[in-house]
Amino acid sequence: MKRNNIQLSVVAVIFGTLLSSSVALASEQTGTISTGVSTGVEGTVIAAPSASPVAGTYTSAQSVTLAASGSSSIHYTTDGSVPTCTTGSVYSGAISVSSSKVIKALSCYANGVASSVASFAYVISTGGGGGGGGGGGGWHVAPGFCTLTAPNGGETFIGGAVTRVMWTSSSPEISRAALYWSVDNGSTWGLFHASDGNYLSYVWDVPNTPTTKAKVRVDCLDTNGAVVLSDSSDGPFTIVKSLNLPEGAPPQEHTTGIYSRTAANQKLPASVQVDALVKLPNDGNMATDYDSAVYYIGLDAKRHPFPNSTIFFSWYENFNSVKTISAETLASIPLGDPILARPGTYWVKIQSDPKTYYVEPGSFRLRWIQDEATARILGGDRWNRNIIDVEPTYFISYLPGDPIAEGQLASGWPSGALMKAPDETSVWYVTKTTRRPFASYDVLAANHFQSRFIQSSAAAGWKAVPAGDSITGTEDELFSLQQL
Repeated sequence: MKRNNIQLSVVAVIFGTLLSSSVALASEQTGTISTGVSTGVEGTVIAAPSASPVAGTYTSAQSVTLAASGSSSIHYTTDGSVPTCTTGSVYSGAISVSSSKVIKALSCYANGVASSVASFAYVISTGGGGGGGGGGGGWHVAPGFCTLTAPNGGETFIGGAVTRVMWTSSSPEISRAALYWSVDNGSTWGLFHASDGNYLSYVWDVPNTPTTKAKVRVDCLDTNGAVVLSDSSDGPFTIVKSLNLPEGAPPQEHTTGIYSRTAANQKLPASVQVDALVKLPNDGNMATDYDSAVYYIGLDAKRHPFPNSTIFFSWYENFNSVKTISAETLASIPLGDPILARPGTYWVKIQSDPKTYYVEPGSFRLRWIQDEATARILGGDRWNRNIIDVEPTYFISYLPGDPIAEGQLASGWPSGALMKAPDETSVWYVTKTTRRPFASYDVLAANHFQSRFIQSSAAAGWKAVPAGDSITGTEDELFSLQQL
């Protein structure tokens, strides 16, 4: 049955050939051939270029030289793009580096053979100083680069393993990052982590999705979510299927990334803006439900369906802001990933597993609540009334996180929680590093938080989290970006 006409619905490669001649050609691979035995093999070892001086931080402009023994040419770029043997600049002499930048280069050989791409990040810093009356100073780092350093190509991971995604960046505009993965050499990208800070590393649970063409991409973002700079793995890496785990699905298409609010609105129809809730007109037929699906319009300029009304009500108190639009307008907006339960609201589980999970911000990460004692500290005596079952189809969209044990709640707290002390009126939002007070209940409501999810608790753990800046207005990080 439709509810007020809005019943939510679901919507390491080795190249070489053996020749029958007295002199064989060597296999071409990265590395050094040193057998100590005369084999009659001739050829060139394929190796990525080296750079001098080495990449790093310098206090003055540098003159960088590239070298690759035996290569016919070296191609390079300094704009963040990946060079090939037909693109980029052909190296002919020292490269002047007067401001921070990344040089990407590869070696080119006969018969169209090329090395892997090497990245060299240079930070040019100027020291601030003073004299006379006691000036002071520090480092000023010029903009800017955003460089993925791991995994960067050639690695092999077993599905379900844990590895660290790492990147470096230098730009005053960069405040956070979004991470993507691909199983087809970057033709299709899926978002797996959107951070609330530029932490330069992230512990990634490698999906159990076998491929020899995996890559990772980092988008370095400004405070509005606009992509400042971006970089991806220089070469593919391999994911080997674990027989102990079910095979994972490839990443869902997420090619456009996250835009600034202005840029996202420019990509959308004029009648639909970011943060809007939209649906089709009711067709009057009670046997159909396609016209009942409600979509959220995100900062990625896509429409995201709500799987059910419970998920919807973790984000909104009512349907008052749902707008009806035409089928043509709806079809012009690309379909994005389904919306999941808002972090810090409901705990989730699936019927086939007794484990209950807390949902943290940052790509909807699940943290297993290990026992009832831990659950009572987190949720009080009514903790078991805050749990919802998630369909397995959507459960796999969450990412696994670290378990929560009772001892951890003595000095810390999971992020995304709304907390207050029993004898105080102030409400706090817990982040990964701080707890931030709301300036007023109007500010809390402006970020679509609901008072029914505020946990009144005297537990020591959340109070031990350092106090941070007050939340004084609407912030994309607290609402809009959590849905992507």
